[in-house]
Formats: sequence, C-alpha cells, structure tokens
Amino acid sequence: MTLFLESVACIKQDDVTGKDDIYIQINGATIAIVGEIASGEEKHFNNQILLANGARWLELWEKDTITPNDKIGSIDLLQYNTDVKQEVMIENESASYKLGFTLIPTI
Repeated sequence: MTLFLESVACIKQDDVTGKDDIYIQINGATIAIVGEIASGEEKHFNNQILLANGARWLELWEKDTITPNDKIGSIDLLQYNTDVKQEVMIENESASYKLGFTLIPTI
C-alpha cells in the first residue's frame, strides 16, 4: 500500500511559546517531517510513501528540545478506505491536527 500524504493543518498547537515542530511516524519509523507549524496554518505535500507489509499505525508527534517528545495521537490505517481522500482529526488534550491523505493499494 502507498500513503499519499497531502496536507497537515494545525487546528490547535501543543506549544504555548513558539510553533510546534511536527513529524509523522508509521510503526515507529519517521516517514515525514512536517516542520514548524502554528494554529491556523496548513502545510501541503506531494509525498508518496510506500508502506512496508504490516504498516498500520500512523502517529503524529511534536518534537521538543528539552522535554520528551509529545505524541499527539495515532490512527489505524487499516480502518480507512483506499482510493478516497481522507481528512482525519488527530488530537490529544492539548493539540489538534487535521491530516489529509489517500491510501493507494499496491497492485
């Protein structure tokens, strides 16, 4: 399966000072670095990521310099249809993000 990463929108950022520094992992491996983003901002991508067999859990993380990194949340990719653009909210008690992606089955 291929993940076509289209967008990441910050609805509510985690950090109270400065912008969030966001990255995305699948099954514990970093697959995309969103970079710095603040509430109300959206970043667009044209990334196609070939997923390894068994790749299932997509996690959104906020990188911290001094304290441990913060996991914003995760989604189970197997719960989403293929060949349809998805917009999914990933959030925790302090941050909220909208992720746009399409899953393309491997032929």
